[in-house]
Amino acid sequence: MKLNRIPRRRQNRRGSAMVEFALMASLFLTMLGGTMDFSRVYYVSMQLNDAAMAGVQYAMLNNYNFPCAVRANCESAYSNIESKATEAQPHLTGMTAAASLLCYPADSAGVEGSAVDCGTAAGSDRQYLQMQTGSTYTLFTNYFNLPTSINLKGTAVVRLK
Repeated sequence: MKLNRIPRRRQNRRGSAMVEFALMASLFLTMLGGTMDFSRVYYVSMQLNDAAMAGVQYAMLNNYNFPCAVRANCESAYSNIESKATEAQPHLTGMTAAASLLCYPADSAGVEGSAVDCGTAAGSDRQYLQMQTGSTYTLFTNYFNLPTSINLKGTAVVRLK
């Protein structure tokens, strides 16, 4: 009875499992890092929308009706709303908040037109408060020459009257 020898080609494959593991591990870690970055971008985007919503909720709860059409005349009201939006997410560094008043004049049929400056929309009965928040998110690493930072924005709009 003759014993079978191990074929020579199997003896030459001793380090192949380590090389395959190194290639697959690097690919897996790149995919894991990309998933983590995407998840974090989505989370920060949700926080910006929540901050914008907090600003308009503050305006609604405090009955800000903005009788003035020009921002300079109501600067304290705007700054209060913007500060409440930034206070809603204190851990987001570099977050900006901007409140603006939008007026939509109605035509004779009662259909809303496009937004105009509230100073020129005489007799406009449709006023909306728009709160915009923004922040810059920096990725963990550079992925295949993609941008390393992303500008994110959050918006909330509420009808005042």
